Amino acid sequence: MADILDDWGEFPKVGLIVNRIKKFYPLREAIPLWDSGFIPVEDAHELLLADFTVRRMTDEENRAFQSRTDEYSASK
Repeated sequence: MADILDDWGEFPKVGLIVNRIKKFYPLREAIPLWDSGFIPVEDAHELLLADFTVRRMTDEENRAFQSRTDEYSASK
């Protein structure tokens, strides 16, 4: 099923707070990191764009990200 994240490659990067440090990760790294369960991870609700500006993640993007992480977790 296609969603808003299908065209994401290296950018935009997803903002996650890992061990209290905010960093931006490409989608392919953010999903397994979010699902790791071994370290504390929080969603920063921000995206780093290709021009290195930061913006808030839209509700639609956030729902798609949560859906992808749920699918990833269920596939393990």
